[in-house]
Amino acid sequence: MTETALNHRPGDIASRHVLGADGSWHQLAPTGPAPEQPKKKGKVTMKRWSLLLVPALLASAIFAAAPAEAATTRYPPRVWLVHTSDAVKHRVGLGETFTPCASKPVDEIDLKVRVRNAHKGRPFKEIWLLDGVKQAAFIDTWGSNGDFIGIFELTSSGTFEDGVWKLKLVKNGAVLAKSSVTLQTEPGC
Repeated sequence: MTETALNHRPGDIASRHVLGADGSWHQLAPTGPAPEQPKKKGKVTMKRWSLLLVPALLASAIFAAAPAEAATTRYPPRVWLVHTSDAVKHRVGLGETFTPCASKPVDEIDLKVRVRNAHKGRPFKEIWLLDGVKQAAFIDTWGSNGDFIGIFELTSSGTFEDGVWKLKLVKNGAVLAKSSVTLQTEPGC
């Protein structure tokens, strides 16, 4: 070898060569094949890099197969807010009945939901039903990403009819959330 020994001392070994006292590199004698290890029955031995490579490949396959929208948007309903003509907002539980006075009819119903994993600009549809018959439908999008409280409202120029009002939130034909409130006006109050 023609490399000089500027940073080496005699006896140093590099690339199967040893630095001699004369300052030149000398090739080491081949060591020959390693003695054969006795085979163990019932066990498979793997090299260390193989053991590390398998989990790394599995992890990369899982992440590569994950869709871009890994976390779907969820809309767990919280409570209904029923507004009457006397400007009072009444909290009504999910699926419960609200009984307003005939002199103070309902003029707005809202469903308060906890939005999780919203994606800005992604469309969804809100469908309002009365006793199973569609009354209104709107296509909407979220204005921001993340988790927050959302309120879906339906207003009326007159008063709301009595019956079971239901809101369904739909995306690509799949119902993401639904809830209902029953309005039952009490006459004579």
